[in-house]
Amino acid sequence: MTEQRTHVLVVTEPLDPHADAVIGQLNARGVPVLRLHTEDFPLGDVRVSVRSCPDGLVGELTVGSRTCSTTAIRSVWVRRPRPAWLRGQLPDGTVRYVASQASATLAALWQAIPEERWVNSFDRIHRADVKPLQLVHAARAGLAIPDTLVTNDPLLARRFRAAQPDGLCAIKALRLESASDADGYRVPWTAVWADDAAATDTAIAISPTIYQSYVEKVVELRCVVIGDEIYCAEMETQGRELTRIDSRLDSTVPTRAHRLPPEVQAAVLRLVASFGIRFASMDLILDPSGRYVFLDLNPGGQWLWIEELTGLPLTDAMTRLLIAN
Repeated sequence: MTEQRTHVLVVTEPLDPHADAVIGQLNARGVPVLRLHTEDFPLGDVRVSVRSCPDGLVGELTVGSRTCSTTAIRSVWVRRPRPAWLRGQLPDGTVRYVASQASATLAALWQAIPEERWVNSFDRIHRADVKPLQLVHAARAGLAIPDTLVTNDPLLARRFRAAQPDGLCAIKALRLESASDADGYRVPWTAVWADDAAATDTAIAISPTIYQSYVEKVVELRCVVIGDEIYCAEMETQGRELTRIDSRLDSTVPTRAHRLPPEVQAAVLRLVASFGIRFASMDLILDPSGRYVFLDLNPGGQWLWIEELTGLPLTDAMTRLLIAN
């Protein structure tokens, strides 16, 4: 007899308000939830077993006092997994070995859960997270995209900037990682490169960067796709100098719900479907000509702040997707 699929597995970290909100709704609806903090494996209260059977892999996951077979998992939500926390808990000479074994074991566990139960699977997250590829998929889906180059070649970067209208070029990190130097801790927010002399060849060469045509904005848009539902918010960023280039620098800008035209909604759904994922948050720009220009997407992005500012029912939508998956 086939085991009934009852549990929702949430893969995240201890401090995750998104997971807290959705798990609260799942609990209220009587849906069993197993919350896995991957950083707690293998030294915390997490136990993982995987058996190789003629019909495929079967896994068993224990978190604290709760145990669940992979055959009983109805859906998996990959939120904010973290690598094993081993420093200071093991001799330095064994950390790398144990970390590699833990990572390989979890990879086997994931393979025991069919692709259609994931929101989103690790394999598809990794592919969908490649920013240059996102732009190709967006264009094929029917969305406008800015001219874009990723390079650490100073000559190509300078040629690209010089070819832009008014010499304005947006520069962005491929991944948002903090950095520190003699001036302190910094996050590489999006900036505009307008003066060729402002960047040295050494600075360009030391780190690959996204160079992109600068798109004038009426508003910035955060669009969240959950299953086949689209929720969109517009941010009035152009009235403040601080947020004119990057809306993330001030969370207090006026924000309200925005309805995308039907043809843009269809293109957004085609884009998400092209990566085989069930969830994505993405950034678009509405330019002065009325074009909706795609910038990038995040297959594991944040959205709770949109619900708090606009009242859009994102937590409910994610809860329903995980139950129905």
